[in-house]
Amino acid sequence: MQYGRLLAQTRQLLRLSKQLVIDDQGGPHMHQYAFCMQIRQVTPCCRQLHGRAGLRKHPGVPYTATESGNQVMEFPMRTAIAALALVLLSETRFAAGQAAETSAPANDSQSASSTVTIEARRHLERQVSHFVSSVVVHYMYDSLVRWDTPICPLVAGLARERGEFLLARISQVATAAGAKLDGERCSPNFYVMVTPEPDRLLKVWFARDPSLYNRANGLGHMQEFMHSQQPIRSWYNAGFHSADGVPLAPGVLDVISSLSAGLEILSVPMSTSLTGTRLKYSAVQVLSSVIIVVDLNRTRELSVGQLADYVAMIGLAEIRPDGDTQGIPTILRLFHDDASPPQGLSDWDRALLYSLYHTSQASVMQSGAIKRSMVARIAP
Repeated sequence: MQYGRLLAQTRQLLRLSKQLVIDDQGGPHMHQYAFCMQIRQVTPCCRQLHGRAGLRKHPGVPYTATESGNQVMEFPMRTAIAALALVLLSETRFAAGQAAETSAPANDSQSASSTVTIEARRHLERQVSHFVSSVVVHYMYDSLVRWDTPICPLVAGLARERGEFLLARISQVATAAGAKLDGERCSPNFYVMVTPEPDRLLKVWFARDPSLYNRANGLGHMQEFMHSQQPIRSWYNAGFHSADGVPLAPGVLDVISSLSAGLEILSVPMSTSLTGTRLKYSAVQVLSSVIIVVDLNRTRELSVGQLADYVAMIGLAEIRPDGDTQGIPTILRLFHDDASPPQGLSDWDRALLYSLYHTSQASVMQSGAIKRSMVARIAP
């Protein structure tokens, strides 16, 4: 409001066409206008100017007598306008300085708040990046692994009520993530086996059906799974599908695999699709089946909800069991001897699964896209 009055006074001043006279007593007079008198009542700068004008007489400046008998100095109108414009400028700067001082604490508070918010988000981004890089299995020259075929879960080794709860929970988490579910009468490909003797079960199972395990990574990897010390262990069978939907050519390349039982020829499909770019995979890794074995003796203290969420998490994504989850709210810390173990999937877990199934699997930068998507979902 102060600025508005000063601007209005300036415009009025520029329209003046008469002389401004200041008497030797410091009193301003203007024919038909008492503009400086009005300013003097508002601004301390104008009062100082009038006071200085009344203290001394400048030689060479013509003086005339007013009706009161006082001598007055006559100033050309242009000179007076310039002088008052300087007064107005000083007042404007003075008012602006006061306004800046008044608003400075508020601005400082807002700036500090913005800095804290930015730093907190950067810290979150670093945590998410470390989490994804640590727990999700990455391949140097291949895509991340996920389900693109419909999922058909099967639970064995639990009482009927607990088994049905596990099936329903796995289906619920898969749907929320964006994975497809098969119909009721389907061929199982998501196996959850609960047993007090996991090593013996896997040995018998392998002897009966060796083709149940994808041995592309060698016998050592399979032996590690069969004799794992993890309370809940997982095995992932994955194959390559064309990224653009073109079927892969089967059997064009044969690879000899050495197993303890002898030599075996594995047929490796080849992609005939050309992408023409290094930013996209011509073929992506798709889960065909997952085997999850639960050691009943080491999971008795878990609730059925904890068990179901952990199984769903490691069954929908290829998870590294020894990944670093220190300080991260995740169901993957279920067996890390925490004082307060997680009771179910966290926002981080849901964000990871959702981002895995809602980013381009063919992109070589999918991992970065997953991290950005997770940050956006955790802290919108």
